[in-house]
Order: sequence, then C-alpha cells, then structure tokens
Amino acid sequence: EYILTGKIFSAHDVFKLKSVDETAISPDGKYAAFSVRVPRPISDGTGSAYEELYLYDFENTSVSPLITGNVSVNNIDCTNDSKSISFTSKLGNEKSTQVYTISLDGEDTLKITSSETSIRKYQWHPLENKLAYITVEKKAELNHDKLGFGIEV
Repeated sequence: EYILTGKIFSAHDVFKLKSVDETAISPDGKYAAFSVRVPRPISDGTGSAYEELYLYDFENTSVSPLITGNVSVNNIDCTNDSKSISFTSKLGNEKSTQVYTISLDGEDTLKITSSETSIRKYQWHPLENKLAYITVEKKAELNHDKLGFGIEV
C-alpha cells in the first residue's frame, strides 16, 4: 500500500502491522493452516493481539479466512485425516482455553475438550483419533483477610 500510494511509513503504522504467527501443513499436503497476529485496537482496551485463523489451499493458491475478529486462536494443528484443523481458544462464553476443530470450509466448529482449567498444549495420537494435553494447574483460592490484606490502618 505504501509503495503504490507514496505514503510514508510512520511510527503509528507499527501498531497496524499484521504478521503470520503459526503454521501447520496437513498430513496429505493439500493445505496449510496459519494464524495472523492482528494488533488490538486501542479502543478495545488492554490485552494481547488477536490471532485469526486462515487456510491456504496449495492446489488453487487461495486463502480462506476461517475464524477472524476479536479472537485468539493458538496451537494450530491438522487432524490426522486432513479433514479438519485443530486449535486452542476461548470461544463463546468459555472460561478456560479448550481444544477445538474446524472443518476446512469453516462451517463446523467442534469443541473437543471440556477441561476445568486452560489447555496449554496438546498433541494428536499419530494413528488414532485420540488427544493428549497439558493443562494449567488449578489454583487454590486464597483467603486474603487471613494473609493480612484486609487490615485497616
């Protein structure tokens, strides 16, 4: 855009830069899933950048958006049958990060896990439709009054 229009790249433009963050190639080699890191607008308040999910089709060299907007898609992988893309995210009203799959056309999203705590990492079994994952340890609730945080001076 800057070369075509003659605009000068400024310090403010740094906050508009998008970049590819993660990639995964399907086992059959027909497509690649990738995430694009999109800076969070100041109007959205504090927080990390958004991570959107896209699909690149090697045969017809096309890119299709699968999940975009105010989302954070991470840990992208492809299912062993090459029919879906898996990822971790907090979709809808989820309180913790879960593993999901999405069909290649982006129509069907399926929640795979129902963990009480957020899933940090996962891996598909190479031969079966099974999943192993690591979660965040559940923290014990602290009674702040007993720890001296409720003291009035």
